[in-house]
Amino acid sequence: MTDDRDLKRLLEEWRTPEMPADLERRIFPEPTPWWKWPVSGQIRVPAPAALAALALLVWSLFRPAPPLPEPPDEIDVVDFQPVTHLSPRIVRTGHADD
Repeated sequence: MTDDRDLKRLLEEWRTPEMPADLERRIFPEPTPWWKWPVSGQIRVPAPAALAALALLVWSLFRPAPPLPEPPDEIDVVDFQPVTHLSPRIVRTGHADD
């Protein structure tokens, strides 16, 4: 019984230590202005996604351009006719069309 009374008395006397002055600043830092982000901001990207994006960029920059068709030697304007029926077609390079 004595131990409980002593413990109760000690707990009533005990005071929490003072909070350090800079603790709140360390936990809740001041927000930075939005205009500083483009200069010092970060975007975190997983390494596999960054490597895939880099590989795609390098491939698109350094792939050889398709050869241009040879122009005809002569063009005669007399043979030109107005378009009577227009049917657009999407032609993708590297794909076989029917």
